[in-house]
Amino acid sequence: MKKIIVLFLLMAVIGVSAKETTRVVVRLKVKCTVSKPGMFAEYAERYLGVKDAVTAPSTEYSLKEIELYDQDAAPETLKEKADTTIRFDMNCLGEEALQATSIPKMAERAAKQIYQLREARTALITGDVNNLPDGEAMKVMLRRIDREEKELVALFVGKRKSYTIYEDVVYTPNENDNENENLVIARFSKVEGVVDADDLVGEPLYLSIEGKVVKVPVLTAKQQKKVYDYEYVKGNAYIKVWFGEKISEEIYLDEVKQFGADVPIL
Repeated sequence: MKKIIVLFLLMAVIGVSAKETTRVVVRLKVKCTVSKPGMFAEYAERYLGVKDAVTAPSTEYSLKEIELYDQDAAPETLKEKADTTIRFDMNCLGEEALQATSIPKMAERAAKQIYQLREARTALITGDVNNLPDGEAMKVMLRRIDREEKELVALFVGKRKSYTIYEDVVYTPNENDNENENLVIARFSKVEGVVDADDLVGEPLYLSIEGKVVKVPVLTAKQQKKVYDYEYVKGNAYIKVWFGEKISEEIYLDEVKQFGADVPIL
């Protein structure tokens, strides 16, 4: 029975403690870009003059925005998993390319097919064809040419797919942090995204805090006898979070529960 009572009291204390603590949600809006090379990547510059083709699979992260919320007021974010699958359409290859006996030869014929498509587009647009289609038929032909060219070019330059994710870093204001204007609360890496504050693979995400921490006066025995009531005085804080020189956000919390106190009224 005693164990049950102790457990109950412990749970009650934890509940009160959690309720009386203000936390800040540092929400990071992150753009994630997945890249995948095409099968003719090493021939992109030779046949198409492209020097920045994707040559290896990679995932790159970039921090776009910082949002700050009181944890009790932070909006929910979607947790749906993004589809990062990248596929190439091999059906766009013509008969000549498919009959090639090696990858280099196949790349050469695929490049030739790209230039033929571009010539066909130019001929349609300028009217340099014997039987010029009109109206919707013209639009359909141009869309088909564009689609085939896009898929063929992707076999050389690769494909990239981007999506947005949100990462939350929860910070609990501490009166000792008032003395530190450059507190590192997390780090951000282009390769790994959001990482721990002590992981030097990333660049620091800084936080500064200017807070009003209510101090309870130490009363003498004589003064304590004169106390007839207590008044709760709210603490507050101004918080700024930034990354680099261009991305920053600030928030003012008019009540930081752990900064407030019951002050005796004499």
